[in-house]
Amino acid sequence: MGKDTIIKKEIPVVGMSCASCAVSVESMLKTLPGIDSATVNYANHSALVTWHSDQVNLTEMRKTIKKIGYDLVVEEESRDQKEERENQRFRILTRKLIVSVLFSLPLMVIGMFFMDMPYAAPIMLGLSLPVLVFGGSEFFVNGFKQLIQGRTNMDVLVALGSGTAFIFSGWNTIFPDVLGQYHLHSQVYFESAGMIITLILLGRWLEERARNRASDAIKSLLALEPDQARVIRAGEEVTLPLQEVVVNDILAIRPGERIPVDGEVIKGESWLDESMVTGEPLPVHKIAGDPVVAGTLNQSGNFQMKALKVGEETLLARIIQMVKEAQGSKAPVQALADKISAVFVPVVIAIALIAATLWYFLGPEPNWVYALITAVTVLVIACPCALGLATPTAIIVGVGKGARMGILIRDAESLERASQVDTLILDKTGTLTLGRPEVVNWLWLEEAEDWKSDFYGLENRSEHPLARALSEKFKSEGISLREDGIFFNVAGKGVKASLKGNVLAAGNLALMTDLKVEITPELETRARAWKEEAQTVVYFALNGSVVGLAGLSDVLRPQAAEIISRIKSLGITPIMATGDQEDAARVIARQSGISEVYAGLLPAGKAGLIQELKAKGRKVAMIGDGINDSPALAASDVGIAMGSGTDIAMDTARVVLAGGNIAVIPAFFQLSKATVATIRQNLFWAFIYNLIGIPLAAGVLFPVWGILLNPMIAAGAMAFSSLSVVLNSLRLKGQKIN
Repeated sequence: MGKDTIIKKEIPVVGMSCASCAVSVESMLKTLPGIDSATVNYANHSALVTWHSDQVNLTEMRKTIKKIGYDLVVEEESRDQKEERENQRFRILTRKLIVSVLFSLPLMVIGMFFMDMPYAAPIMLGLSLPVLVFGGSEFFVNGFKQLIQGRTNMDVLVALGSGTAFIFSGWNTIFPDVLGQYHLHSQVYFESAGMIITLILLGRWLEERARNRASDAIKSLLALEPDQARVIRAGEEVTLPLQEVVVNDILAIRPGERIPVDGEVIKGESWLDESMVTGEPLPVHKIAGDPVVAGTLNQSGNFQMKALKVGEETLLARIIQMVKEAQGSKAPVQALADKISAVFVPVVIAIALIAATLWYFLGPEPNWVYALITAVTVLVIACPCALGLATPTAIIVGVGKGARMGILIRDAESLERASQVDTLILDKTGTLTLGRPEVVNWLWLEEAEDWKSDFYGLENRSEHPLARALSEKFKSEGISLREDGIFFNVAGKGVKASLKGNVLAAGNLALMTDLKVEITPELETRARAWKEEAQTVVYFALNGSVVGLAGLSDVLRPQAAEIISRIKSLGITPIMATGDQEDAARVIARQSGISEVYAGLLPAGKAGLIQELKAKGRKVAMIGDGINDSPALAASDVGIAMGSGTDIAMDTARVVLAGGNIAVIPAFFQLSKATVATIRQNLFWAFIYNLIGIPLAAGVLFPVWGILLNPMIAAGAMAFSSLSVVLNSLRLKGQKIN
């Protein structure tokens, strides 16, 4: 087949009706050689498959899946095509439901109140036929395909239940005297057959609507991506489909438009709404050289940008893919539900046969009727759908809610693990701090006032990070820039300049010592105090005397102390682990409210600390932003990367904070707990429903209280069980998390 390539892709699956369907599709895909992994998600009707291109292809996968009555959408679809396919499926389901309701309502009225009217049974036969043939055709066709492959699913249960009721009733209508000796000649259950189909169609219709709402996050993200872009080619502005934009293209952006690709501003300036990336509501000022991200909104100003990342390489595309994969992944808690779903339908059929047999041999007259009713009711009430929807619907809503908050969760397992975390390791630089030096203190003698513009010019000509921070400080103070004189860079110490017979210098104490510069006791005392606060001190000297000081440090992020306090309130212990010196680490820890600090750690040391904590039974999450954090992120139970950090850190972590917004960390842990609680509620309901419903349908209450469940009530209960699980998951969307 050519050169081997490992491919990972989400493939839409058509025709699934229950959790057992998902298990069947998944197991069939895994039987194919060359498939490394396959995860089928019933909630979003897709399969996430990883395979070797030299051993298997999409055509072979599709052929295999079609054998058991399902289909894969292997052709590439645009957003509009996918939406149209889903809408078409929903329209067909709606038509089937409308037809079934129109015929089932009179069918039920006759069955309940007018059975004695002339030709009641033939009329009911005529009314039930459109329901079964049009509304229920999918159940019978798919059920038959499953059975000839030796498999079972929800369609088999519905087809057996409604089909048995219809055939029995049809026989009694056409040949009323054949079963007369058993007193069954007047027994018809057309209304049960019709209402079973109608109620289950109603349940699926409601479920489909609810599932579409649960997937709103993906649709919202996709809506951020414009379909077209204005590209400047050969000096002219042309409008092109987004797919035709290539790296290094120059794009024109107008007010009110969304940025089509990732790149940087090369001409003009504007204010951009980047809330979809950072979660911050305030617009950001962009000038030449500043980065811009696809999907963000240009609020005002025209500008030109150069495309640097296009297609699947943009941040928005990566976010969408990450959310899709997370919503399609399975949490460990789903494993038990999958095992039960795999054997659920055969077990239910066996229970129905056993119940029918017991009723036939041990039940009262007419025993045939009781045997038939209990078998049909057991088949109809059983609901593997609730089991299959319990976890994925909650995951879809939880991951989607996280994405809207700027929390990108890669898989369901991380979401589940996060709910158990009791220890949070935080890197200092770039996580708790802004990751860049800022001037936090400065002091000038009076004689320096006329020379500040020259010191500004001195720092502005240096490329050192400290010099850039000082330049920003001069600029923010409204000091004018003056770049005169002969400039010298003194490696590792600072800068100096000769200006009309005057010597200016800015740098560390070593430079001042080399230049034999005098420092007043007042300035020396102030410099010592700043150093004790872990600040880097820069001395400004004029003609042999220090005339100014600046204290710089990597400052704490705004609200960091409040965030740490909220993390503690969740029962999570924060620990700082940093490669920085202990003095600097202690200062930031004290300011943020962290009492446990590990400083001077190499990358392996951070990973080792996490392993030690895990060995003690702690559940550890790690937040970091740099390459040096990657081993620790991989070693932790839940790795969380700052979205503003390096690509390797983001690739290693299972959770990414878009835009590096640490304010959402407490919300992430709250969200994980809320999602897992919802999953457990769903699973509890799904298990309890089936554990109680199936015995009731089999007639366990009849010997004591004479109660026997009607198949129509059973069908309604089955539809409600699936819907209740989806609605419970949707509660997460409105749950307050901050």
